[in-house]
Amino acid sequence: MISRKDTFAPPAWLLLCCFFGIFWAMPFTFPAIAQDTHTEANEITDPKQRMGFYFSLTGMVADIFPGPLNFYGQGNIEESEDDGMPYPTLFFSTRYDKYQLLIGWDDNSSHREYLNNENIFKIAARYNYYPFTKNLYLWGGPVLWRFNKKFHFSKYVCDEYDYESDYDIVDGPPCKPEASRHVEIETDRPNGKSLTFGITSGLGLEYTLFNFIVLSHEIEFLYSPCKYKEFICIGGDLKLLGVHFEL
Repeated sequence: MISRKDTFAPPAWLLLCCFFGIFWAMPFTFPAIAQDTHTEANEITDPKQRMGFYFSLTGMVADIFPGPLNFYGQGNIEESEDDGMPYPTLFFSTRYDKYQLLIGWDDNSSHREYLNNENIFKIAARYNYYPFTKNLYLWGGPVLWRFNKKFHFSKYVCDEYDYESDYDIVDGPPCKPEASRHVEIETDRPNGKSLTFGITSGLGLEYTLFNFIVLSHEIEFLYSPCKYKEFICIGGDLKLLGVHFEL
């Protein structure tokens, strides 16, 4: 499952606070135009078709902070925690009535090209259910992850330095001949290409503008029956904004 210190498992209470904060603030932000003008009869006889996209907070955090030592391209990959896992920032979505399909892809080359050792593809199908109001909904469905790790990062480690040689104080003593070794920095994620199946569920809030633009905010929970600690086995996501157009 995803490590607690990884960006892909923000605490559930934080996500809930963000979601319900948006929920309670919405009536003050959009007092008049955030109304659903479709009647229940129209919803049954004329199913809604939508196309659009979502912005993911988890993906934004993964792009800005690829690792603790790599903020804005500074530092080197020294530990496994520095090799941050990618996550899609943008999800494309298509929907027919209450059935929806989401697709997202990303790699970890957002800051430096040589950091691009992993990429991930997510496709999720879900059913949207409105048990409370026409604006507040729940959903659930299967999700498929395609993950590809192309290589491990590596570093050189010196076991013994030559303090008897002439060396610069700033650079430090050189490594003795044959005293350095090449070490791979491994992460607790599958090597090579892999497919992982799981489920996704969550809740969301949507409102309609100008009778054809649907804006939404969602909190998502993810689960996959896998054995890894720093992976998409369990976690959450906050989709800050969804923008869909009714066709």
